[in-house]
Amino acid sequence: MKRFSSTVQNVIVIVMIFAVISSFLFFPDSVAAQSEENSTNLCVLQPSSLANFPELQISFRAYDAKTFSVPQNLLSDQIMFVDNGQEVAPRTLSAKKDLGLNMIFVVDQGNRTNSTTMKAVIQRFVDRYMIDGLDRVTIFSSVADSHRSNPWLYLKTTSAKSDVQLAVADMKELSVWATAYTPYTEAISMIRADNLSCKMPTMIVMLMGKEEIDTQQIKFVVGEAISAGVPVHVVNIEKDTLGNQDEYRKIAKETGGIYQEVARKLPQEFTVLDQPFFNVLIDQRTRYEAAFRSPTGALEHVLSVNWIGTKVETELNTTRFSISLSSPILSISTPVEGLDLKRTALRNSETGYIYDVDAQLVQFQVSWSDNKPRKIKVAELILTTSSGTNTVATMNPSDGQNLEFMWDLRDFKLGGQNDVSIQVRVVDEYGFEGLSNPINMRVTNVIPLNADNVILKYAVYGLGVIVVILLILVIIFWRKVNTFISSGAIGKIVENVRKTIVGAKKKTLAILVVLEGPQRLIGKELKVQTESVTLGRDPNEVDFTFYADSNSSISRMHSRVERSNGQWRLVGISKSGNETFLDDEAIPNFEPRPIHTGQRIRMGYEGQQPVELEFREVNGSSSETPGQDRKTKVKRPSEFQSQSGVEFDFDQSDNSTQEIKKDSEKSDDIDKQFENFRHRQ
Repeated sequence: MKRFSSTVQNVIVIVMIFAVISSFLFFPDSVAAQSEENSTNLCVLQPSSLANFPELQISFRAYDAKTFSVPQNLLSDQIMFVDNGQEVAPRTLSAKKDLGLNMIFVVDQGNRTNSTTMKAVIQRFVDRYMIDGLDRVTIFSSVADSHRSNPWLYLKTTSAKSDVQLAVADMKELSVWATAYTPYTEAISMIRADNLSCKMPTMIVMLMGKEEIDTQQIKFVVGEAISAGVPVHVVNIEKDTLGNQDEYRKIAKETGGIYQEVARKLPQEFTVLDQPFFNVLIDQRTRYEAAFRSPTGALEHVLSVNWIGTKVETELNTTRFSISLSSPILSISTPVEGLDLKRTALRNSETGYIYDVDAQLVQFQVSWSDNKPRKIKVAELILTTSSGTNTVATMNPSDGQNLEFMWDLRDFKLGGQNDVSIQVRVVDEYGFEGLSNPINMRVTNVIPLNADNVILKYAVYGLGVIVVILLILVIIFWRKVNTFISSGAIGKIVENVRKTIVGAKKKTLAILVVLEGPQRLIGKELKVQTESVTLGRDPNEVDFTFYADSNSSISRMHSRVERSNGQWRLVGISKSGNETFLDDEAIPNFEPRPIHTGQRIRMGYEGQQPVELEFREVNGSSSETPGQDRKTKVKRPSEFQSQSGVEFDFDQSDNSTQEIKKDSEKSDDIDKQFENFRHRQ
């Protein structure tokens, strides 16, 4: 006997060990999803909206797997999300009581239950707690009716309050004895067929009298409820006496339901089930909304909600979605294409020239063709020069608003033009890269003489002094040198050098008298000493400038006065179309018009800073025939001619013999000075 008892104990131990191992092998998710302290299930209700990706918002339920109770004060530090294996905490978490309930009533219409009380229970739920259009109500009856498609289905599933109210009003107590076993099994079958899972809280409410179900049926009822994952609430309604209390309590307890007794005598307002029963059921409406930012930009996502400390994926706590992302699009707004950035050297130092501009602002914008803005993880400024391509600046933008670099220009040390191009490259939080189109521009370094070092300055000054001395010597001795080498090719070269160094006195060909214009110029005579002069507002473009620093109606290059084939003429050259007037008559642009002494030139419009000039031709400026020789050969005195046999050319501006004689006397004096200088050497 002892051996048999020991054998039985060993068998029991082996069975228990096998059961534990099997639970881990065949149900790993359910075991891992619940910690020792927490048996609450988490259930994702619907996939997240992707409209604001990477910001996600998940709706989920939390309920006890055994008692079906719902936590009402869940905190954000109690849960976490796992997106493609990466954990992320919710940024916000809020509770909402707006879930619809799936209420399945199993009622006894037989003679063992008080029908008035039974109807009052359902009516109270409909009037006080049911949300029209959201909740679902189904009623199964213990009394079959062959006229119905399902004999035990008294009221088909409906979300309309009015349907339930009519059905309850028509419900009658029948003088038959019937059990609740068959309608209960029908309710379980419908729950499995609907397959609402955890997305809609589902419960069975049994409204029973005494002797409605036997002990054997109770085991089946409990097993089916646990298998379907649905609680069974029992309201034991007294008719003459209460019965089956223990059996009904067992059903409610083992399935996670509530057991409640109701006396036969009803109060005027049926509120006895509000606090202990209906208010508890209403807590099942609770769901939670959590917001977080996805940590990955992958195409396919597997997202689960977990308790802190667990990391599992089950059918209930997991959702899947796909998202397609595109690379960011970049555009540079500053600087603009073709910019010539001019810098002026202030001084020279040991490290190179110091310029007035050390940095250039580079502003850029980022757009998203997929309408899914993301954070910029890193931004780089890329510079391409003749030496190659390099990254010259890097930043980590804190937001998408202030996207700009301060480009350091101090590496451009040497003077002259530097043709470059710049681009911006960014990488978003998910590793998607974007590259802007290049901006081609030029950095021009201007180095004035005063920016160089002191030695170079003095070298330039010394060279200038030497040049001045040489010029003086050339001026003093040019006639002697000319007498010595005036004939032949050498003489021509020397004469050209002399004219280049000394220069020729410019002759005034015409005069422009300022009649109207800037106050400081009125009455002034502008001398025209070339055969073409330009008039306008830009000092860098024209010969005579008016109103350079104002918004005058005079164009940057407005008109030109020129002489062609001995004839003076006026030409309008405004590219903006501003007119030029000759004696108050507008002339077409780029069509020359003859102009004579006394005629007036006007540029600009009345009231907009115009300028009026009077043209005066200097006598003899247009009387020459093109190509006419303005030189006359004159013989030097015989005593000098006999020594050198050389002829000299003099200007034709005065042909009198007296002037020639004076020139000869001056030449003799110079010759004597040159001869004395030579003997001293």
